[in-house]
Amino acid sequence: MKLAMIPIAFPVLQRLKVKHSNALILKSIGNNSLTFLESLSINGIVELESLPLHILQPKLKFLKIWGCRRFHGFLRNEETGISVAPNHSFEKSISLWELKVQCSKEWMSLSEDLLCIKELKKLKIGWFSEEPYLFLFSIEQRDSISSLKRLGILEIDGCSNVKYPPQQLQHLSMLTHLVLSNMGTEMEALPEWLVNLSSLQSLVIMNCRGLVYLLRQEEGMRRFTGLRYLKIVRISEEPDVFLSEAQGIQHLSSLTELEIHGWPNLESLPRQLQHLTNLSELRIENFDGLESLPEWLGNLSSLYILWISSCKNLMHLPSKKTMLSLTTLERLYIFDCPLLEERCTFKTGEEWEKISHIENVSFRWEF
Repeated sequence: MKLAMIPIAFPVLQRLKVKHSNALILKSIGNNSLTFLESLSINGIVELESLPLHILQPKLKFLKIWGCRRFHGFLRNEETGISVAPNHSFEKSISLWELKVQCSKEWMSLSEDLLCIKELKKLKIGWFSEEPYLFLFSIEQRDSISSLKRLGILEIDGCSNVKYPPQQLQHLSMLTHLVLSNMGTEMEALPEWLVNLSSLQSLVIMNCRGLVYLLRQEEGMRRFTGLRYLKIVRISEEPDVFLSEAQGIQHLSSLTELEIHGWPNLESLPRQLQHLTNLSELRIENFDGLESLPEWLGNLSSLYILWISSCKNLMHLPSKKTMLSLTTLERLYIFDCPLLEERCTFKTGEEWEKISHIENVSFRWEF
């Protein structure tokens, strides 16, 4: 038996999670005086189509609506189910900081709803319309992006038929962290306007199988002057083409952290990485065809942390001379690399003398 309403015995409840329940219990939230609620997470309620706007009480900072595939927005009149003119005094009191929502293609008023959440700092959205012009903002409301003046973190997930994220996102002047995941095969390159995000410090690209280029114009990479962190995971069905076309990556001179997940059959690391001399942390994962790390690793003169994981056939580190030249390297983590781990056995392993001077060496997850 599923609950039909929220118990009223918790008037000062601050955190609430509702998972695989029914939509009736959420209607009771709207009728309940949970004015102290700070965090609300809703997951897997298939029949949920909407929520009353006044669920966004002044103290609510975090709202997650995920796995509710019929959900298509907030209603300004929950009893009639008809959107009416917004209550501006109430909307001014909305102070939501973080919103994670996975919505149906029928959510045509998303941009209008976001206009009400002016304090939003983090936004994650997935499951959009298959029509590119209905993605995130309707044609008539493209300028509403300007209302998200405080947005610092944006995650876009699961837009498989969209060739590019909408260009109005370039006006998010406070955006520091951007995640693009599961964008499908239509997106062959990152949009050129991405370089206009002047505050961008962190970029994550995941499961974008169609990606062949980072930017089509190599010189555009020079304009990422503030980018500090880059993570690339499971991209491109043609790794050889991607590596030959990713020439601009060496221009990311401000980059201090790089995480790159490779391809099972690739036998070398992208040679462009040797020019990233400001890197302090490098993570290498899933390069199963890699047998030796390159000597040019010694060019990474600022390297402090090196992670190597899930490289099944990796056996050799660079030469002892190269490893000793990495004078700032203090932490080395080697996980799920059975051949290399065996060769790095304390004192007896063939690679041990190359790493014996490093202050912290670990071969298992200890976090």
